[in-house]
Amino acid sequence: MATNALPPFSFKANKYDQSMLSGRIQHFYEVTSPFTLFTSSETLKNSVSILNKFKTNTLLEEKKYMDMKKNDPFGFNKMLWDARSIKESILHPDTNEPIFMPFRFSFFAPAQFIIIPLVIAPSTIASPFRTTIMHWANQSYNAGCNYANRNISSPTSMRTLAEGYTGAVASSVILALGATAVVNKAGALPKLLQSTFRIGFPFLACAVAGCTNLILVRKEELSDGIQLFDENDNELGKSVLAAKNALGKCCAARFAWNAPVMIGVPLMLAGLQHTLPILFKSTKIGMATTVLVSGLTCMVAVPPALALFPQYDSMDVNDVEPEFQNMTIDGQTTTIKRVYFNKGL
Repeated sequence: MATNALPPFSFKANKYDQSMLSGRIQHFYEVTSPFTLFTSSETLKNSVSILNKFKTNTLLEEKKYMDMKKNDPFGFNKMLWDARSIKESILHPDTNEPIFMPFRFSFFAPAQFIIIPLVIAPSTIASPFRTTIMHWANQSYNAGCNYANRNISSPTSMRTLAEGYTGAVASSVILALGATAVVNKAGALPKLLQSTFRIGFPFLACAVAGCTNLILVRKEELSDGIQLFDENDNELGKSVLAAKNALGKCCAARFAWNAPVMIGVPLMLAGLQHTLPILFKSTKIGMATTVLVSGLTCMVAVPPALALFPQYDSMDVNDVEPEFQNMTIDGQTTTIKRVYFNKGL
C-alpha cells in the first residue's frame, strides 16, 4: 500500500479492510513477515511508547512529532501504522507481552524450511521410527505455537498444559504411524492410487493432528469459554459457544495451509524431478531444492490460511449464550447486537 493511500491511523480499525479476504491476507502477510524477527527490543519499546503517547494525547507535546505531523503528515501517519504493526507482530494481543520468538507466526514459516522436508522425506515415510521422531518434533513445535498464540482469558495450569501436550503429541504420532503403514502397503495398488495414498494420507495425518493438537492444548477454552467484548471493548463475560466458534475456525485454517504444503510440495517436487532432473542428481542439491520449495510454499500459504477468518472475530449476540442477549452498550438503552473476541491463531 502506498504511503499516501494509508487510511488515517486508528487503534480499532485495521490498515487493511478486515471485512474483505484480500485485506486480511495483506494484514497477515505483514504481521507474519519474517523481517519482523529482526526488530530490536529498542525499536519495539519505541513503537509501544509512541502508541501509548498517541493514545493519551501526549505525543504531540514533543516538538519533533509536532513538526513531523505539520511538515510530513503522510510520514507521521505511516510512523503510527508501522509502530502498530511492530507491536502486533511481536506482542500477544491479550497480555501485551512479547511472544517467545520461535513460537511467533513470523517464525512459523521459516521453521518449515527444516520441518517439512524431513516430514515428507521418503526415508521418513518408510520408517516408523523416523516417522515417530519427526512427528513428535513437529507437533511439539506446533503445540508451542498453539499455546503461545492462544486466547488468554484465564490462566492455564501446568497440569492442564502437560496433559494437553501429551495427548496432542500422542494422537499426532499415532495418526502419522497409521498413515505411514497405509502408504507402505500401497505398493500393490495401481500407480494412481499409490500416488493418492502417498500424498493424501500424510496430508490428512498432519491436518487432523494439527487440529487435535490445537484443541488439546487450548481445551480449557471449551470448558471455561473465552472473553467477549462489546463494540466499545467493554468486557461482557466468557462464552463457550464463542470458544467453539474460534477453535473451529482455527482448525479450518490448519487444513487450509496443510493442503498446499503436504499436497502441493510433493507434486511440485515430482514435477521438478521430471522437468529438471539435474536438480536431484546430487543429494545435496536435491535436499536444497526440497528445502527451498517447502519453505517458500509455507511462507506463501500460511498468511492466506490465517486470513480465512478475522483474528478479532465477532458473532451475532443470538448465537452465543442467552445471558448476553439482553445486554446494553455502556448501560444505555441500545441493545448489543454483536459480540467480539480474540479468536487466536
